[in-house]
Amino acid sequence: DNEGCVIRRFEDCWMSDDEFVLDPTRLTLYTAATGLTGHQFKVDWLMNKCGIQINKTSRNSVLFQTNIGTSFSSVAYLLQSIRKCVHEFAVTQEETGGNLSVLWQKKVRQLKEDHTLLP
Repeated sequence: DNEGCVIRRFEDCWMSDDEFVLDPTRLTLYTAATGLTGHQFKVDWLMNKCGIQINKTSRNSVLFQTNIGTSFSSVAYLLQSIRKCVHEFAVTQEETGGNLSVLWQKKVRQLKEDHTLLP
């Protein structure tokens, strides 16, 4: 049975001696290419437009965490909301003729390339 095979492969990954394994309960969404910080995306898009609350953000990403109590409909709503945001970004870009403003391009470049050095 295919499901049993998938579960065995998943268990094999977790039980291996590898130092790195992906956590299937977490999803990181990289926001820098939009010109928005993780915090701006969280507040302006997820919270204000979609009613989704998350706690983990960074300068250029948001982290979604699920747990055993996360329902299928919650995940479906999250994906639907992200698609809505992507669509709105695409419409905005299309309305500008595919050219982002110089200011917007600067924001994207800062988020993607100009990283503050940590002590």
